[in-house]
Amino acid sequence: MQQSSVSFRAWLKLIAITSMLIDHVNKALIYPNLTSNDGVLTVVSNLFDIIGRIAFPLFCFLLVEGYFKTRSRKKYLFNLLLFGVISEVPFDMFTTACFFNMNWNNVMFTLAFVLMTIWSIDILKEKMQKLPKVLWYFVSWIIIIIMCIAAIYLSLDYEHHAILIGYFFYLFHDVPLFAFLLVTLPCIHSLGHF
Repeated sequence: MQQSSVSFRAWLKLIAITSMLIDHVNKALIYPNLTSNDGVLTVVSNLFDIIGRIAFPLFCFLLVEGYFKTRSRKKYLFNLLLFGVISEVPFDMFTTACFFNMNWNNVMFTLAFVLMTIWSIDILKEKMQKLPKVLWYFVSWIIIIIMCIAAIYLSLDYEHHAILIGYFFYLFHDVPLFAFLLVTLPCIHSLGHF
């Protein structure tokens, strides 16, 4: 059973990476070259947009799975932040043609912020075990609202959407298919309006 779970996660990672690659090809090569008369190219771009929309929810799902399975959450967070720092300059050069741009940060910082959010909420859940669960939900929503505002202020990729996606995957961790459909369908519907 454990082998099946590992191979399922490996397939999800492969799908997420492929989806992300398709999205980036669209954003970097197709979308900038669209004109109003590009019928087929517009259709391809829209299709790539739809396929690309599943990348972030998949990565976020895998992040939450990793949160519950990792031996060291501190190391997990450190690695996300480290790769965020390493990839920030190439990200900024690719997206804005500037060496460093404070107005848009790469997705590694977003994932680290989501991890910090669910970690905080999980600690709170442990400390509030003896209290009514509705109180934990109320306090966790206050944390979510604060973190959503912070994500917008920090110019994180996906902004508040990322926090909400991570929170829903955390809440419905025991029912992953429901969580995935709850999160992914609106992301696909948004067609890149994040």
